[in-house]
Amino acid sequence: MNCEIKKAARTMTIADPNGLHARVAAIFCRAALDFKSSITVSNANGVADGKSLISLLLLGAQSRSAVTVHVQGEDAPEALQTLEVILQGYPSKNETRRPAVASAAA
Repeated sequence: MNCEIKKAARTMTIADPNGLHARVAAIFCRAALDFKSSITVSNANGVADGKSLISLLLLGAQSRSAVTVHVQGEDAPEALQTLEVILQGYPSKNETRRPAVASAAA
């Protein structure tokens, strides 16, 4: 069993025209909760727990603003890839499920 702890971070731009609002933050949070890794999101306003809807909303991340997602844990690469898809505009107005992301092994 590989228990290697991995770290990953990436700065991303909020694609949604309304910023990191409740719907996008909820989709992000639900996806983050599916991973074992710890996840934080930061911007000029502070640092948020990526698995807490309220914490994410309190960042006040506006459309086209930059946020940095930090992930630490055994599934960090997959988590970062999934969360990036969400922040860069994956969810349609009717979509609430976690996005399918191609496996790195594929």
